[in-house]
Amino acid sequence: MHLGGATGDVLYRFKRGFKKTEPLDILTGKKIRNETIYNLLVDYNSSRGAIEDLGYFPLYRG
Repeated sequence: MHLGGATGDVLYRFKRGFKKTEPLDILTGKKIRNETIYNLLVDYNSSRGAIEDLGYFPLYRG
């Protein structure tokens, strides 16, 4: 879940206040919890031509 906070903006400075060292670790999860539904979404958006970036995760939003 990305809750904002790009380098330099107010939210980033607020979040940085919780940790005094640099850089802040940004962790992303890439586990597919329901592969059947994930594949349905990928197939649906692929058939509509809605997937432009094949390297994006989740792919159905690419």
